[in-house]
Amino acid sequence: MADSTRGNERGSYKYVVCLCCFAGLGGLTFGYGTAVVSGAMLQIKYQYDLSTIWHEAIVSVTLGAAAMASACSGVLTDRFGRRPVIILSSALFTVGSVVLAITRGDGKLMLLSGRLISGLGIGCSTMVVPLYMAEVSPAAIRGTLLTLYALFVTSGILISSVVAGLFSSDEDNGWRYMFGIGGVPSLLQFIAFFFLPETPSWLVSHGKLEEAKTTLNKIRRSQNNELEFDELKEGALDSNNEEGFWRTLGKMLRSAPVRKALFLGCILQVYQQFCGINTVM
Repeated sequence: MADSTRGNERGSYKYVVCLCCFAGLGGLTFGYGTAVVSGAMLQIKYQYDLSTIWHEAIVSVTLGAAAMASACSGVLTDRFGRRPVIILSSALFTVGSVVLAITRGDGKLMLLSGRLISGLGIGCSTMVVPLYMAEVSPAAIRGTLLTLYALFVTSGILISSVVAGLFSSDEDNGWRYMFGIGGVPSLLQFIAFFFLPETPSWLVSHGKLEEAKTTLNKIRRSQNNELEFDELKEGALDSNNEEGFWRTLGKMLRSAPVRKALFLGCILQVYQQFCGINTVM
């Protein structure tokens, strides 16, 4: 019996890892889309004789669009689900990559538009992908799986540097390949998520209990499904109840270890942005 239980857990872990890898492709596109412009602009700047203003706009519009999209995507994920927003983010990045790759003529506006659309996709994915990964992962390996997102982001940066180096000698069309290749992982993610499940936690919070139970049984093959399902229902009641929200927040702030972790997490997020790594990339 014990061997059977361990075998079921290993099988469910493999499925969850697969889900997280497909979701993590959003991190890959984030890293790639943010960093590849440094290589592409070396060619675009001279091919289109860009002024400093145009150069700055094409580079920075992606980060600006990503900031706006990430601020709005929380509402979208709560209303429509994690899965549809991931599909939307991958579609936006794919379209943006195609627009950039097919730019012709005096294509400054097309370049700007392509970078803006890609930024919207990046902004959505940076919010929803870690959330999806956390909600489908069992507690025992949740921390490990969430590090996959950071791994995918840095892998995207590395791949963008390699691709930029490979196509740097093609001064006329190299930048098109640099941008176009970025659409491959996002297209793969777009297709995959039509066949992957919504998170049980979102399903429970929207009253889709039977679907949530089916999904939970699919991604967990353990004896604790009923217990986790009850916890999800309790959490959904609290999250949909304003008093429950403030009660939960109060518990967090009254707990010294949780308060310390929350403070450190917020500080790390601030330092991560203000250290200037986006500018370096």
